[in-house]
Amino acid sequence: MNAPRRRLLLALLAATALLAPPAMAAVPVPAPEAEQSWRFDLASPEAKQANIAHGTQGITINDPKLRTPSVRGSFGVYTAPAKDLGRPLTAFTVERRATLPAGSRLLVELRGRNAGEPWTEWREAAGPGEVILPHAVTELQVRLTLEGAEQASAAEAPTVSDVVVRAADKQPTSSGGPGGAMAEQRTYRIFATREGLVGGVTANGHVIQERDHFVALPSRRMLAGDGGDEYRVRVCYQGRCETAPVWDVGPWNTADDYWNTASRRENWNDLPQGTPEAEAAYLDGYNDGRDEFGRRVQNAAGLDLADGVFWDGLGMTDNDWVDLTFLPTVDDVDSGGGK
Repeated sequence: MNAPRRRLLLALLAATALLAPPAMAAVPVPAPEAEQSWRFDLASPEAKQANIAHGTQGITINDPKLRTPSVRGSFGVYTAPAKDLGRPLTAFTVERRATLPAGSRLLVELRGRNAGEPWTEWREAAGPGEVILPHAVTELQVRLTLEGAEQASAAEAPTVSDVVVRAADKQPTSSGGPGGAMAEQRTYRIFATREGLVGGVTANGHVIQERDHFVALPSRRMLAGDGGDEYRVRVCYQGRCETAPVWDVGPWNTADDYWNTASRRENWNDLPQGTPEAEAAYLDGYNDGRDEFGRRVQNAAGLDLADGVFWDGLGMTDNDWVDLTFLPTVDDVDSGGGK
């Protein structure tokens, strides 16, 4: 190539470079916004459910004749699969879309946990639907309990079509370690009664078997799922002990988590920690000697024992005082009756 042509080519290349747009600086891609709400699946095959029917309008009570002692009318329980929150959260608000005929009600409860840790106790979404768990969690679960009126038919049962949980705008400072009140092992002297009721249904939908092995506590906060052992207690009597799951609610009351501190206890927080309301009512005339339903309390029971625990595990022959230990986890504890 001769010199003139070379000079012309260089000039053209320089002009092209001047006309080319400047190189763009790399712009960082913003991180995706954290989720603020979670819709829970009301038709999941993985849900734990008892006496629930599914229809075009949502979920409702399947058999209006099915009863459990802790609920005045019919009932059904639906526990949705847990959701991964993606970050630790403590406070939530709950939005639900439901049809509630006269005399019926819907209980919405939340619980949470972190990887490798036990569940917190359940907490009801009362009032405006706000729930504050005992500590921050990264996994959340919702339990719905549908309760029909005492004389209601299937057509008059409550129906739930949607449940959405949102992260509260204000997140409190976490108070308490993993498991909240469950993180510390405590033992109380409690009067225990035999539940019996073989063939009946517990508050979690379990059908009671002969010589069954479970207990009932007078609060839904430690109610495990049917067949579940996420909440268990250790009961000891005259040298014999058994660790059993909590599958029912009672005796007497349904909202008396007497094992919790006064600041966490749902009701009757003027009583000493570890004292059931029924015990105080029967022995000391507390609450005019009545339970939450206004019934006259006939014994001091704060614990019901299924027949297998009562007879086989503990060797009891009559209702009596036992040592009741609330366990922080389900690991490394004896799961059978014996000494």
